[in-house]
Amino acid sequence: MNMNESEIIKDFAAFLASKGFAFVAESIGGGFGDRVIEWSDGRLTVRIVRDRGHWSVDIRDADDRSGECYEAALLRDLVVGGGLDVLSLSAQIDFLESNWDAIADAFSPNRIAETKRELRYLYEKWLRRRLPGLFR
Repeated sequence: MNMNESEIIKDFAAFLASKGFAFVAESIGGGFGDRVIEWSDGRLTVRIVRDRGHWSVDIRDADDRSGECYEAALLRDLVVGGGLDVLSLSAQIDFLESNWDAIADAFSPNRIAETKRELRYLYEKWLRRRLPGLFR
């Protein structure tokens, strides 16, 4: 991880703390520099994942045991409309910080079921774009 990535993550951790999130866990492993960092406020869990050099930032309902998490690009599609399918670490974090209130509202108890339905639909559209051969 380069210094820029370290600073981006440190700044994001401070942002999350300002929103009431606490650090939960960090794991590092694998020959590719894989890493997972997780924060939670009891209602939402935010996770940064580095998997074989690719960074993703996702959010999930902390009470959801299904394992469904929603990456920043998918949340962007939900909140502001479509864009690039793959975003840099800094672009993902910039989007989340800039749109935090709308994202938190989408995961509020009175909207979460609708939000999850919409995100599943958007994820299927994403899969069809990224892996068209699966849907012939």
